[in-house]
Amino acid sequence: MENTKKITRKSQTLRKTLFAILGGIGLLFGYLFIDANANVPTKLEVNQSIPDFTTTDVTGKTVSSTTLKGKKTVVIFERFVGCPVCNAHVHQLMQEYKNLKEKGIELIVIYESSNENLMKYATTEEIPFTLIADPNGTLYDTFGVTKSMAKVMKGFIFKGGKAAASEGTKAYKGNYEMDGSKSRLTAEFLINTDGTIANAHYAQYLNDNLPIEVIKNF
Repeated sequence: MENTKKITRKSQTLRKTLFAILGGIGLLFGYLFIDANANVPTKLEVNQSIPDFTTTDVTGKTVSSTTLKGKKTVVIFERFVGCPVCNAHVHQLMQEYKNLKEKGIELIVIYESSNENLMKYATTEEIPFTLIADPNGTLYDTFGVTKSMAKVMKGFIFKGGKAAASEGTKAYKGNYEMDGSKSRLTAEFLINTDGTIANAHYAQYLNDNLPIEVIKNF
């Protein structure tokens, strides 16, 4: 009788696991279908001039395509303030920021978050570089930064996103609202002093960041 109960429990566990896997596969295919039918903005290419834009950072200072000229700049599109994977990446950038400044490289990091939420993040985490709030996704569209829940899930499950999320969660000094699109992907652009693009890196999955060494060697 006891053996029969054990076999039954194992069978039930196996069925639950199988249903979970099948459900996950179905969900993934559903996201793939949505992604395939979504409007995709035009991506920027190497040697292309950055598009014209004018905005303000969290402190109200004007930032534009014109103000970037004359200095090497790295423009980074993260997801939203409450994304722990993004937090892990930003803390990595903070560790290298002094070296980057000495090399004459400026950092501008853009979030799909409200200015209020981003200001709280900037102050609490003591972020030393320029932060821009773009809650409506205007700059994301301008720079061709896309969304894909399938790619987000791919990164989280298969490409180290879960570990990065754990690292980023531990690194947080405060609590922040998750106020951006959950399907948002990231992107990074190395911009020459003349305003042309030296490197355009569009994430293919969550946690797909441009290697720090590439930025340091810019």
